[in-house]
Order: sequence, then C-alpha cells, then structure tokens
Amino acid sequence: MGSFLGDEVVHVLRGIQKTAPGGEIRTMSTRLELPGRYAESRVEYLDVYAARIGDIGFLGVNCEVLTEAGQAIKAESPFKQTFVITICNGGEGYLPPKRLYKEGGYEVGLTTFAPEAADLLVKHAAKMLGDLRK
Repeated sequence: MGSFLGDEVVHVLRGIQKTAPGGEIRTMSTRLELPGRYAESRVEYLDVYAARIGDIGFLGVNCEVLTEAGQAIKAESPFKQTFVITICNGGEGYLPPKRLYKEGGYEVGLTTFAPEAADLLVKHAAKMLGDLRK
C-alpha cells in the first residue's frame, strides 16, 4: 500500500506546473483528560494534535474516532477543509459516539471511554482548531 501511495505522490508532483506558498503553519497539542467507562479507569487520556497549513485544518487523535465524531469535528471546525487523522502518533482503542453505547457492537464493547467522551473531544477539538485560526 505504501508503494502505491508513494508512486501516486510522485505522479502528482510531476504534474504540478506552478506552486505558491501554502500559507502559515501553526501547531498545538494537548493531553485531554476524558471520563473513563469503568470504576478502575475513571479517567482516560487522549493525545490530541491540531495543525493549520494556510486555510486547511488537521486534527489528530491517538485512538480511532468513529465517523460521527469525525464529522462533528469537521462541522465545528472554522476551516473550510479539515482532516481528522485517527490512531495518530501511536495509540489504540475506539471512541464511539454516545448513541452507539445503547446499540452495542465491537467498538463499544472494547472502548474504555465513557459515553460522553466523544462529545467532549468534539468540543475540545473545535476550540483547538479555532485557536489556530486566530
């Protein structure tokens, strides 16, 4: 897979005729304290990374954020384009949205995060991206 991606990058790069500065680059990171699901893990930590390159925002999280939370982060982002990158800089586990806890399933069965954790991440991510936009 990596070879295919590398080949495509080289292919696209060769087709670029004109370049322009990409704009300001800014970054920030934090260790977010979220509620844990079980009595023995009342607190779970999540590393969150935000970056801005010109008018594009990036949000990285060191677990697998399910689609709904990723879409919510994009909707709250002040950037026209925002990319959410999961399992960023290592990490594992799932962060499902609150509504899935009632349904159950693989990700919900394995998560150590409390049901409200995804909503808290979305709020925090929106603040981080907003701070980068200033």
